[in-house]
Amino acid sequence: MMEFALALDIGDMPLHVMAADCDPLAPALHVPGIVPAITPPALENPGKYKRHILSLVDQAEVDLIVPLSDLDQQILAEAAEEIGARGCKVSVSKPGIVSACVDKEISYAFCKNAGLPMPGSKFHLDDCADIGPSMVKPILGSGSADTRRIESWEDLGQFVDGVHMVQEWVEGTEYGLDIFNDFKGRFASACVKRKLLMRAGETDRSVVVRHPDIEALARKISGAFRHVGNLDVDVIEAHDKSLFCLDFNPRFGGGYPATHAAGMNYLQALVDDCLGRPIKLPASPKDVTVMKGISIFTAENAG
Repeated sequence: MMEFALALDIGDMPLHVMAADCDPLAPALHVPGIVPAITPPALENPGKYKRHILSLVDQAEVDLIVPLSDLDQQILAEAAEEIGARGCKVSVSKPGIVSACVDKEISYAFCKNAGLPMPGSKFHLDDCADIGPSMVKPILGSGSADTRRIESWEDLGQFVDGVHMVQEWVEGTEYGLDIFNDFKGRFASACVKRKLLMRAGETDRSVVVRHPDIEALARKISGAFRHVGNLDVDVIEAHDKSLFCLDFNPRFGGGYPATHAAGMNYLQALVDDCLGRPIKLPASPKDVTVMKGISIFTAENAG
């Protein structure tokens, strides 16, 4: 996080980066130069979490909040106006758009209405009798947790209405998109990455590519969602070159470092937009392949 932050140009103003997490051993809290903040767990008590964020904004005079997790997106989306009244912007979309990304049943209906392609999906056991090769996913899942491939009805196992969904299996090449919109929901840029290796639901290795058809789809997604900041999208290209959207994450995702390394500095664009400066991004990304490694951080033991 700090490596990206140090590359930001904010003019003559000092740059202070605060990392907030409910776990005091979260690695980001121990990066040199980071101002650490411990928050209450977002899901355990949303109201308490919101009050704590408002307190941090007031006490630390925070100018911009960039959520990096699914856990507090809806809370921050609903509190964005209240936070904004304190002079702080939040890189978060409207509550309905967050729901349309996080809840896969809402995503499916949203995409059908917007003309965005998605694999056929079923959300009720009674509709699954004739399914073939498919993926079973939690409707509110994150990070590919509890996701598995099945071949037919007999493999469904413990499918629960309202909890799981079945998505038609599409064979092909998977891509990750970063689609950047400004604070008014207007398209600014997109970066396409062909996935080479996944780990724990995140892109571990990828190559940045130019793909006109996917870039055109990215613009269509941007116009449909009118999201704010970055939208992380999983897309698969079938063997017949048809494109399908798989998942939407209304935030910077685990694949963003490849976008950043390709010269598409969306963090700088976000800061520039926050400061009322024009967004300046390259017309196209650099041709790079990115592989994640491991960094070690330490904390002094108390007592």
